Amino acid sequence: MDGLSQFAPRPDQAPKTPVVRHHIDHPSAWKVPDFRSPDDYSITLTPAQLADIADCVKAVRAAGLTLPTAIMMRADDVIE
Repeated sequence: MDGLSQFAPRPDQAPKTPVVRHHIDHPSAWKVPDFRSPDDYSITLTPAQLADIADCVKAVRAAGLTLPTAIMMRADDVIE
């Protein structure tokens, strides 16, 4: 195991960016005081983006899958 596969839905889908599990002490590291509110690290999805997500959820349900099952599959396997 390459150390990243444990975070992947499937072994062949390991994250491209490693998951950091240790404290980072560097000037470029984000710290709690860098954020005054959730608005500083949140995004607002557009109506079109929300519609896309809703369409994907409908396709997953129409395929008779639960979302955790669908997440472990490729989108091509769920949405034809």
